[in-house]
Amino acid sequence: MNVRSALPAKKEKIFLELQERERKSMKSALCLISTVFVFFFFLSPASPAQEQYGNLRGVVVDKDGAPLPGVSLVLESAKYGLRTTVTSEAGIFRFINITPSIYTLKCELPGFKTYIQESLDIRVGSNFNLRIVMELAVLQEEVTVKAESPVVDTKKTSAGVNVTQEALQEIPSARDPWVILQQVPGILMADENVGGSRSGIQTLFYSKGTDYESAMWNMDGIPITDRTSMGSSFYYDFDSFEEINITTGGQDATVQTPGVSINFITRRGGNRFQGMARFYFANDDLQADNRTEELAELGYMGDQIDQMLDYGFQLGGPIIKDKLWFWLGFGVQDSRRLTITGYPTQYQLYNYNAKLNVQLSSKNRAELALYIPRKSAYGRYAGPFNPPETTLDQKDDGTVYIKLEDEHIFSPDFLLSLKLSYLNSAFEMYPQGGLDAQAGYDLVTGMMSGTNSYGFAKHPNYDAKLDGNFFSDRLLGGTNELRFGLEYLRSKGHGFIRDPGDIWKYYRNGSPFLGYVEREQNRQAHLDHFSFYLTDSFTTGRLTLNLGLRGDYQKPWIDASPVEASLSAPDLLPALTSPAVDPGFVFFTLSPRIGFTFDLTGDAKTMLRGNIARYSDRLGNYVTDLINPAQFAGAGYFWKDLNGDDRITTNELRGYPLDGLLDWYGFDPWNPTALETPNAIDENLKSQLTDEILVAVEREMFADFSLAGTLTLRRMHRFTWEVMYDKETNTKITQEDFIGPVSGSLIYEGRTYNYEYWYLNQYRPAGSFMENAPDRQRDFSSVEVTAAKRLSHGWMLNASFAYQWDKFSYGEKGFIDPTNIKINDAATVGIWMAKLNFLFELPWGLAFSGFANARQGYNLGEQIVADTPERAATGLGAYFYLDTVQPGAKRLPDFVNVDLSLSKKLRLKSYGSLVLEVDAFNIFNSSHTLGRYNLANSPDYGQITKILNPRVIRLGIKYQF
Repeated sequence: MNVRSALPAKKEKIFLELQERERKSMKSALCLISTVFVFFFFLSPASPAQEQYGNLRGVVVDKDGAPLPGVSLVLESAKYGLRTTVTSEAGIFRFINITPSIYTLKCELPGFKTYIQESLDIRVGSNFNLRIVMELAVLQEEVTVKAESPVVDTKKTSAGVNVTQEALQEIPSARDPWVILQQVPGILMADENVGGSRSGIQTLFYSKGTDYESAMWNMDGIPITDRTSMGSSFYYDFDSFEEINITTGGQDATVQTPGVSINFITRRGGNRFQGMARFYFANDDLQADNRTEELAELGYMGDQIDQMLDYGFQLGGPIIKDKLWFWLGFGVQDSRRLTITGYPTQYQLYNYNAKLNVQLSSKNRAELALYIPRKSAYGRYAGPFNPPETTLDQKDDGTVYIKLEDEHIFSPDFLLSLKLSYLNSAFEMYPQGGLDAQAGYDLVTGMMSGTNSYGFAKHPNYDAKLDGNFFSDRLLGGTNELRFGLEYLRSKGHGFIRDPGDIWKYYRNGSPFLGYVEREQNRQAHLDHFSFYLTDSFTTGRLTLNLGLRGDYQKPWIDASPVEASLSAPDLLPALTSPAVDPGFVFFTLSPRIGFTFDLTGDAKTMLRGNIARYSDRLGNYVTDLINPAQFAGAGYFWKDLNGDDRITTNELRGYPLDGLLDWYGFDPWNPTALETPNAIDENLKSQLTDEILVAVEREMFADFSLAGTLTLRRMHRFTWEVMYDKETNTKITQEDFIGPVSGSLIYEGRTYNYEYWYLNQYRPAGSFMENAPDRQRDFSSVEVTAAKRLSHGWMLNASFAYQWDKFSYGEKGFIDPTNIKINDAATVGIWMAKLNFLFELPWGLAFSGFANARQGYNLGEQIVADTPERAATGLGAYFYLDTVQPGAKRLPDFVNVDLSLSKKLRLKSYGSLVLEVDAFNIFNSSHTLGRYNLANSPDYGQITKILNPRVIRLGIKYQF
């Protein structure tokens, strides 16, 4: 059978099946969404997802402090027209869900001077509270004041930042969201993107005890997280962003998880035509050389940019003034670079975006948005351990995002918003080594060889959100803002993976060691996620209390899935069609939230904040892989290359198929045709929980400048694990079933390494059982100090310092196999980080800006790989990677990097402006070591695997009007 021709044909067949299922599923999903909408519309109000808007509230009084009812208020922006309201009997007014912009507020009441407040800068998530004093008038008069927008939010209980348009455009960055995350207090990135050196790759990150899998990715308030990879579903045109709102803790009940919450606010058209075009360029001629003597001796080139292009345009404006607006955009990022060993790689991002906004009436507005991202990658994963033949070429297979939103104001006290969206992320990855070679990996040197896996994926998502606000000024002697919400998400994870020839080879320092025969995976997983939230924000005097409750119901299942027989071992891994599977469990979690703010000084300039929260984790589509008969499956044996051709056949595998079995996964070797897996999931399985306490103090030191200190305490618990399991007898392997320790030592390069491991008192059962692990917990605490100066008077600044502690504990019952546990049951020593970004507007249209980032060096660790014959004899594998030092005992050097930018704006009178820009990344041309190979009994031990990219100059030109 020719694998090269068979796989694309297999893909086409599966896609046709998926499309037919998707058509049927789409009908049922839309029917369910419609039912949910009708039910919820008539039975309850909901909370306006304020993730993409700001809010303006206040009270109007006379000079004696008496409230003034019936005051007419008009809020107007040059971009987005006007909104009106009237004060209540208590003199209170509200403008909710305001599109971010600069506004003017006008207040009128017969017999009083007209009051005008200008330059109200409304940002995403901002909550302005104004106290307006109107004076009696003898003649028709106006009083105009220029607003000093407060920098201290009197209702905010969360930790995070709002990244404004000025920061996005002026602070030097590689122009993707992951480098923006790096500028946020409390977030650590796993890698460094120097002027585009990692653009097109999703950089992993860590914040307050959570990683990227807990992050919530949103666009204009709609979730766009990929529920299979748990990362972002696609890549972005950076200039399509108006603002980015990022929260790292203290989230209210609208947010499910404890991870970083990212919300992209995309541009929209207004009453004025606006546009911009950009072109950025960098190449090797604009790049320095930061190779050290150590790298030169290894013959390494160092990580480099070969060429980077970034270009595109954005255009928007009115179709019908005050009624109908449009926005269009197109952007390209094309990045060619070389890895530390000189291997080439290229990432290309093409993005198209469009938006239509309509004011249907004075009380109703709607929005339709379309986003089409396309990604191509050549040489993905290239690096010192991945030569070109083991890299992957990736192409997009039809990713698209569509959103429809409608918002209606029923009264000054009641508002509803409905959002519907469809998102499909689809791609294919093909190994450069082809599908006829066999892939290999060296356990000692870490080197890949031969080729790599082939795969394609399609992840469609359907989402419906209904949100709203209801206000009362008379309940319990204060003002109440009731927020309600309901959301339904149907997510699918369709994925196909196959290793060429269904073989994977393992070497030990170049010599054949193990061989694995395998069978393809055809995942067709589904997930239904219902959620609701209810919050009440109660304000009396200086105190605001926020009470909230969130509920999440998550139900996974699997469609019937065919898989072909293994090409290498069809007798052991035959073809089968797995039936649809219901795993028999659901996650239903209630998450309470309690928060408060208190005005310590009575002038809204010094706020004490607190928040107590419980968060739950999301289910991923992959959770049902364990019980999917069509999951990736394989079996391992000792391999002896009898004919010296460096290709595995089953006659070269010792004891094939059962007598020499060392390890297996994804099937029952003693019942390989079974349409039911030997695995099981606890019907009482529950989601992981995180409990949090946050306390903060923030003070406005002077106009537009604030200082804040935040203490965060977290405990993560109710983790899940998989234990070895005999389904026939319904018994699980426990600690008591392990024998040991077996002590050993090895000498390498004159150094002795002592180690110990445990093995089973019986042969490993065929199955695994997923359940909640007892005793395990992770404790996190941090202290953050931040300073923020909003852009005014020609300068802007954001600075932060964080110190944090993170400890994972197993307890007495939080592990089954004692191997390696003691050395990992330890604290990661305190990690510190400091960040600074700034902008200074200079005379003659010049602007100078920069970003500085410093942190403690990351954990390096040290391991050995040791033979474990006793474990092999009981089905636990022939080798084990054992840690030799505790986490934090060995670290990479502390890290410091600085990026700077200088720009010149040329004003073209009524034709807009032209900006010339020079950005310098890694300004000191540092060669920070970002990775070393840490396997102590390898000839490559200590070898540098990655360094900071050298200084590179990027030239840019922007036209805007």
